[in-house]
Amino acid sequence: FIPGGRGQLKLPINCCVDERGYLFIADANRGQIVVFDPELQYVHAFGEAEALKPTDVELDQGRIWVANVQDHAVYVYDADNYKLIGRMPELSAEEDGFIRQSTNISIRNNTLYVSDFGDFNVKKYSMEGAYLGALGGYGNGPGRFTRPKGIALDWEENIYVVDAAFENIQIF
Repeated sequence: FIPGGRGQLKLPINCCVDERGYLFIADANRGQIVVFDPELQYVHAFGEAEALKPTDVELDQGRIWVANVQDHAVYVYDADNYKLIGRMPELSAEEDGFIRQSTNISIRNNTLYVSDFGDFNVKKYSMEGAYLGALGGYGNGPGRFTRPKGIALDWEENIYVVDAAFENIQIF
């Protein structure tokens, strides 16, 4: 899949597919989420107004959740019209739950999980942005990270976290 024209990709980082079969691609160099229909035809791109550097995208509850690595936040868009609803969390750098560098996100059972590359952990938030806690921290032992990136949850809510420095996956 190598789209051209308005759908041309520059640096696709992550993607997800919604229940209709639409493909959403986080393109860091375009600074946009690029959307394709089930036949892989370009539909829309958004995010340039917010100066995004998106690193991941998820869909849940009629919303599009976008990890923005350069703005310490996850941006939330309406899935019907691609309009910005808000960003979260609204915290200062001194507060627990502040995101230093969001790289990947995952959503399960009304909880948003964010791998924070800059804080060496995985943070948990309610869908409204309330900070619920964190997993991990800096280090090289079990439960510790140096470069946490990819994150996924299974149906039993086991959390899988890829550490790019150690080239391993830890399961919580």
